[in-house]
Amino acid sequence: MFAKFLKLTSKKHQETQEIDQQLKQTMKDIEDKIAEPITKIVKTSQNAVRAAATADKDAMNVAAGLSALASKDLSRDNQESAYVLALAKFADILRDSASLDTAYGQETTDKLITPLSNFHRVEVTENVRIHRKAYEKATQDFSGALSKTDQLHSSKKQDILKLYAAEKERVRLKKIYEACVYDLRQQTDEVQERINIDVLEQIVDSIDAQKRYFGLLYSELDEIKSYMDDLQAWCNEERGIFAQHQQERAAARAAVSIEEALLEMKQLLDEFDTETVGLIKQVGAQNPMLYQDIDGPLSDLARKFQGAAPESLTMADFNHPSLQTLMNVVKALIVPIGNELLLRQKQDKLVSLTEALGQMEKAPAASAQ
Repeated sequence: MFAKFLKLTSKKHQETQEIDQQLKQTMKDIEDKIAEPITKIVKTSQNAVRAAATADKDAMNVAAGLSALASKDLSRDNQESAYVLALAKFADILRDSASLDTAYGQETTDKLITPLSNFHRVEVTENVRIHRKAYEKATQDFSGALSKTDQLHSSKKQDILKLYAAEKERVRLKKIYEACVYDLRQQTDEVQERINIDVLEQIVDSIDAQKRYFGLLYSELDEIKSYMDDLQAWCNEERGIFAQHQQERAAARAAVSIEEALLEMKQLLDEFDTETVGLIKQVGAQNPMLYQDIDGPLSDLARKFQGAAPESLTMADFNHPSLQTLMNVVKALIVPIGNELLLRQKQDKLVSLTEALGQMEKAPAASAQ
């Protein structure tokens, strides 16, 4: 009799362990396959909404910048040209798209983030936790009752009243245990079923909101397609005008550079009066290794530049070999030339000569323009 009862209670222990393993696996599956993905969806969606809100603020700032640039004061003709009207229109488009973004973000929050968060918090977390806690207590109580009846039945001297009370308590706790098992299974089944109904419906609503958002955005941009084509043609025309103006500015700058270089060249040639040339030749005779005849280079430069009109020259003309020869000679002998000028109390001549030489040092750089 006792052996038969112990076999029966052993089976009950085994059954509760198997049920416990099954329920634990089910709850683990809910955590891994439902709770974690929902958490990821909610957090990622929240990040996307926050990022969109930041992007909307940036878009509004860009729109404000475009509005500031959409001033006739910055237009080429100081009128409300295509430039002004286009920037004003694009500013409005950015504001409208930012407003659409804001509305879509709110709809995402209302139709996806909040319902999923509530489902996760209430159904997946709180309700499962409540039923799981009740089940764990019932399991513990029922297992304790089974152990107690085991001890009483295996006792050599049985106390009928205690045995009766223990059996009565075991039956009561068994009903509670089975009810808790049923409730927990019902809750986990409900969570899994609602994934196929409520959660799917929330995802559908979110995708539908996204479709409407992109549809509205596309419609707004599609409306200005012909306007964009006209603007592109206008930009191409303006680019041609800009290129023409750029060439004109470059030509004007080149003409100014040539005039400046010609003036500097004439100032340099004026420095080589008869007295100065004689002084340089005298110094050259004392330093024959550094001297080279300067009469030829001076004649070449005078023929080239003295009576020349600026429009007849290019910057390349100022890289004349004779100029380089002349400057090399003077620079090589500048110390003895300077000493001789100081001996003759020609400080002003020394200053003007070195200044003229320094100006012509810019010629190679200027020729690059």
